[in-house]
Amino acid sequence: MASVASDPDGKKRVLFVAQDGRRKTIRLGKFTLQDARAVARYIQGLVDARIGGVTPARDVVSWLAGVGPKLWEKMVRAGLVEARPGDVASVTLKHHLDNYMARRGDVKPGTQIHWGQTCNCLLTYFGPLRYLANITVGDAEDWQRWLRTGEGRKMRYEGREVGEGLAPATVGKRTRNAIQFFKDAVKRNLIPKNPFEGLKCDKGTNKQRIFFVTREMASRVLDALPDSEWRLIFALSRFGGLRCPSETLSLRWQDINWSTGKMLVHVPKLERIAGKGTRLVPIFPELKPYLNAVWEEAKPGSPFVIRRYRSRNANLRTQLLRYLALAGLPKWPKPFTNLRASMATELAARFPAHVEAEWVGHSEKIAREHYLQVTEADFARALAGDEKAAQNPAQQNEEPGGNEGNSVLEIAKNRQKNDDFRGNSGGCDGMQGKRVGVLGFEPRTSALSELRSSQLSYTP
Repeated sequence: MASVASDPDGKKRVLFVAQDGRRKTIRLGKFTLQDARAVARYIQGLVDARIGGVTPARDVVSWLAGVGPKLWEKMVRAGLVEARPGDVASVTLKHHLDNYMARRGDVKPGTQIHWGQTCNCLLTYFGPLRYLANITVGDAEDWQRWLRTGEGRKMRYEGREVGEGLAPATVGKRTRNAIQFFKDAVKRNLIPKNPFEGLKCDKGTNKQRIFFVTREMASRVLDALPDSEWRLIFALSRFGGLRCPSETLSLRWQDINWSTGKMLVHVPKLERIAGKGTRLVPIFPELKPYLNAVWEEAKPGSPFVIRRYRSRNANLRTQLLRYLALAGLPKWPKPFTNLRASMATELAARFPAHVEAEWVGHSEKIAREHYLQVTEADFARALAGDEKAAQNPAQQNEEPGGNEGNSVLEIAKNRQKNDDFRGNSGGCDGMQGKRVGVLGFEPRTSALSELRSSQLSYTP
């Protein structure tokens, strides 16, 4: 229950626990004890109504109608009431940001986390009680400069000095978020103009955090991983280009079409965009043995390809960094993102840009800006200058796991655990007469009719 405390000078304070569980205080000033206790009862009524999601009691509503602007402003800052129409001067930064985050339940948890980091930067610099109307263009520029200082950096990346600020790309991203938050305030007539509008936003990627994971590195990591599911998690990113954990953990057995050698990948990041919620990805030869191994161990009726490591506490990134150390490799930045980027780089060397973009699940522009890399193999081919060196480096590397005795078609032919497990793979029956291409990346166009039947025949 809300209580009343008296200061030494006789001024009164109302102490209460808000709906978020935090203890808060509203200073009343020179109030009699009886009047202060009455205000405390009404404030508790507001808190109870917010917790229950109901309309405040009739006497509380009547009391609110007569509350003066100063006390109303204090209750706005405490999150008890909304700003009155036309009383925009009393809206604080924290109040607006909290309301914006609460309204945007339509975005993914990862987006909420990124927005929360920007909110923390704004609140740390300006303070939670700073009025929106009092933040000027000059203040916004000062905040952006502050992000580039050591004090403004929330997280320290490996290899960066203590005094360094956020990377330019991160500063740009948080500036764009701030523009978005204040644009919403303009739409709601809380402020006349957006003080962050017009700030320069660096949209480039941080080149220091780009890393190409070679096939040899991938093989060493795969040898250090503890079980078949972990190896498949790694392979889906490095040899399938899937986002981890969102796309990896969304993959179901019914999405695996053994007969056509394709898998349907669900894209939670883009599911709100029409036509972007799924994409078809080849089951690349490098990926097959790891997918086969998990299929062999799967229990009948299990819908998901990855059964373990599905908890939010799994933290696959932290675990992968430990396995890199076990493999004797340095910890590369953005572990799963760079696995995916490495696959995108190899595909771009083999296929047209639109094919790579379709299979990896991004636009050609995003691929150029954030994924594609210049590798040592590119330099080697340029320096060699002969036809042999110009071949795709992906074809020159030995596949880490090998494919002998582990054919996807063999599993599709010999095993179907039950109807629930079959899903979209119903075309797998009677696979002995099917034909498959040679190992390696899929050709740009089907050339099966041009190959000798001896090359195409399937031997179980």
